[in-house]
Amino acid sequence: MEAQLRDIIDAENRVGEALPAFILMASDQRLKWIIDEYQKKNNSHITRLRQVFRALKQKDTGVKCKAIHSMLLTSNDLIERTENPTVKDAVVITGLQHIIHYQVAGYGAITNYANTLDLNEVALLTYKNLDEKKATDRKLAELADEVINIKAKNLKS
Repeated sequence: MEAQLRDIIDAENRVGEALPAFILMASDQRLKWIIDEYQKKNNSHITRLRQVFRALKQKDTGVKCKAIHSMLLTSNDLIERTENPTVKDAVVITGLQHIIHYQVAGYGAITNYANTLDLNEVALLTYKNLDEKKATDRKLAELADEVINIKAKNLKS
């Protein structure tokens, strides 16, 4: 559990630093809004993680999350190579969903470990982060399915 916590807090910090660039790269206003909301929630996620570390009487230092680092590099590379704004929005959504899915897996594991260890406060805090990640993922998927991917498909028509 501790290793997952150290990984996820570094991931949250890296994502928080990267989200302003994602907002700038997006063109769809709803997408920009979703990313902005995600950024605000990211700050809350970090605050909750710090509470978790305090509850465990541990320092809130992370260990480099190589997975998120790699996903951010890959997303940025794909976004930069995409010229059409609508297609770029689709790439932004895909990149963010990869990141969120990784974090959902991490938070799910941490929450399960905390429940198993009867660490109720930790479980509640990490579950809140998990729930918010899933909500953001649903918003991104809905936007992609209902708007962005349809616009991108129509570019080829």
